[in-house]
Amino acid sequence: MLACERLKSAGVTPIGLGARSGWPAAGWFDYLNLRMNGIDFHRKLLLGEVPFTDTRVRRVFDVWGDLLRKGYFLEATIDQEPDRVLPYLYRNHVGMTLIGSFVAAKFPGAISADMGFFAFPSYAPDIPSYEEAPLDVLVLPAGGPNQRARKRFLTYLVESGSLRRIAEADQTFSAQADPLAPPTLLGDATSSILANAAGLTYFFDRDAKADLVGPTYDGLRQFLKSPHDTGQVVQFIERLRRNTKSADNH
Repeated sequence: MLACERLKSAGVTPIGLGARSGWPAAGWFDYLNLRMNGIDFHRKLLLGEVPFTDTRVRRVFDVWGDLLRKGYFLEATIDQEPDRVLPYLYRNHVGMTLIGSFVAAKFPGAISADMGFFAFPSYAPDIPSYEEAPLDVLVLPAGGPNQRARKRFLTYLVESGSLRRIAEADQTFSAQADPLAPPTLLGDATSSILANAAGLTYFFDRDAKADLVGPTYDGLRQFLKSPHDTGQVVQFIERLRRNTKSADNH
């Protein structure tokens, strides 16, 4: 909150969002829910074991809605793709954006040294710091016709250092556990944050049940528009989720 107020007083809108694709907004929900309600509750919610109308979920949207109503999010970026938000960041129209380390591969060389990275802030002192840590992976079909070649190729990727080079080019963390993996351009902060995390989750659509993803994305797009109504969004998501689940069962 303090950082946002300081940025606003300096004439900079604190946050750019880029939520057209859905997942950046879901990332904000993930982090707020993790920071306020913890990882066990978050996982139960994403598995459909807790309804979105739960009081704890409503509190998440209340906090987020307050940030939106205070003008902390630059409205021009809300319905943009994430890449379209970066120029606002480069030109100091926004001070921050919530995104993965892969963004470092997109930074122009002239400004990359000026870019930094920090952990999502804490909201409740009694809740440990849980972090989102998605991995980029290479996928081969299990039922492919040439099993021997598949195994040889996977062995090559692991033993040749190719996974490290791919991660370096993408500025992501390698799917292969490897102490030699290079740090991202954002420095050692990313590694330190993950190493000290009390637990790790992935982005919403990788952890959530399939019948929850579409309704939640649609609900978040609705919520990001004024008046940012908590009651409306939780009822919308829950109703749409039940309809989707019912349709899948027929």
